Amino acid sequence: MFESWPIHFEPPVRRVVEPPAPVIVDLSAGIARSPLAAGVALRVRGEGLRLDMMVPATLHAWARTTRGDWLGLIHVRIPTGNGSGYLDAQQWFPAVAITRTDRR
Repeated sequence: MFESWPIHFEPPVRRVVEPPAPVIVDLSAGIARSPLAAGVALRVRGEGLRLDMMVPATLHAWARTTRGDWLGLIHVRIPTGNGSGYLDAQQWFPAVAITRTDRR
């Protein structure tokens, strides 16, 4: 009879960051978007989400992909083009888009 046993990976392929850590996220490296269209209305530019900047965020977890890349689960406030609003988001960003701001 086949005996099963738990398999443990070292280091783990998923881990929670507790407490959540402050980071800076490069939105342009983490969110896919189309090239800027020439005829975009000023209202859209002002009220749309600004994805060409680095913003403060919070890192909650890490997960490894089947290709060996690391993704960070980030809570971020994505600002609008005119700076008067934002969208709260929690999503996975590639590790290259994340810079830790604390050194533990």
